[in-house]
Amino acid sequence: MKYILNETPIKTTKGFNMNNVKVDLDLPNVGSFHEYKYNKIENVDIKESINNSYSSRIGLSHDLYKNLDIYVSKEKVINNLLEIKYEFGNDEHLIDKININVDENSKLDLFINYESINNNINYHNGNINISLNQNSNMNLIILNKLNKNSINMISSTIEALDNSKVKITLLDLNGSVRLYNFESNTSVNSESILNNIYIGKNNDLIDMNYNYINNSESSISNIEVQGVLLDKSKKAFKGIIDFKTGSNNSIGKENENCLLLSDEAISKSLPMLLCSEENVEGAHSVSSGKIDENKLFYLTSRGISLEDAKKLIILSNFEIIINDLPDSIKENVHNIINELI
Repeated sequence: MKYILNETPIKTTKGFNMNNVKVDLDLPNVGSFHEYKYNKIENVDIKESINNSYSSRIGLSHDLYKNLDIYVSKEKVINNLLEIKYEFGNDEHLIDKININVDENSKLDLFINYESINNNINYHNGNINISLNQNSNMNLIILNKLNKNSINMISSTIEALDNSKVKITLLDLNGSVRLYNFESNTSVNSESILNNIYIGKNNDLIDMNYNYINNSESSISNIEVQGVLLDKSKKAFKGIIDFKTGSNNSIGKENENCLLLSDEAISKSLPMLLCSEENVEGAHSVSSGKIDENKLFYLTSRGISLEDAKKLIILSNFEIIINDLPDSIKENVHNIINELI
C-alpha cells in the first residue's frame, strides 16, 4: 500500500518533491513484543508497559505499542551510561514510545541500540519524547543497526526548559527505508544539538525532517548532518531553524554534507531559516558531490589503495560526529562503517 509520509511543517514548491515522501509499504500486523535489554542504574526509574493506539508525526498509526518511561530524579547526575538494546529476530517488529524525563539539575547519558540479528525483514516505528527540566543535561545516542532489508522510522519531540542542554547523535547506518522526524523546542539559555550520520546503499530510501525551534532568548539550536550515498540510494534532507518572536540573542545553525559515490545516487537537500526576530545569528549550508579527486590522488600517491583512500575521506567527514562518542561505542561504529563502505 502506498503512503504519503513525513510532511514538512513548511510547504515548498511541489516541483522540488520535498514536502513529503511517498512509500510503498506492507505494514506488519504486530500483536506482541519481546523485552528490551538494559542495565539498571541507581536513581534512574524505568517502567515498561504495552499500550493501545500509536501515532507519530511521520504519519503512520498502529493499534498496539510498547511503552518505556525513563525518569531521572531531581538533582541526580548519572555518571554511568544507560544502555537500552532491542534485538530483532525472525520476522520480529517493534512499535514503541520511549518517554524520557530528566528532572531539575540532573544529567543522563543514554544509548539506544536497535539491532537485527539476522537478515529477515524487520519493521520499527518509534517515538522518542524528551523532557528536560531546568538546568538539566542529556546526551542521547541512537544507533540504527537493522539489516539492509528492514524499515526504520523514528520521530522525536524535544522540550528543553531554561538552562538545559540536550545533544542527540543519530547513527543511521542501514535499512531499506529510513524516515526521521525530529522537533525541538528550546527555552531561555537552553541548547539543543542534533548530530546525524547516514549511509545509503543499494536502493535505500532515507528521508530526514528536522524542525528546530528557538522559542526564547539566548537559546541555541544546531543541526550537523554527514552522509554518503552509494549505488541507487536516495536521500532527502529537510532542515528548519526557526527563530520565534522573543528569541533575541539566539543562535541557530545547520549543515548537511553528502558524498556521492555513484552516478545513480540521488541527494536532495532543503535547508530553511525562519526568523521573527532581528538580533539573532542564523546560518545554513549544504554540499553534495563526489569525493575530491585531489584528495584521492594525494592519498593514493602515498601507497594507499583507492578503496582505502575513499574510506579515509568518508571517515574523516564522519569523525566530526564520531569523535564525541564514548570509546566503547566509537569502536563499534567504526567497525560497522568500514564493513558498509
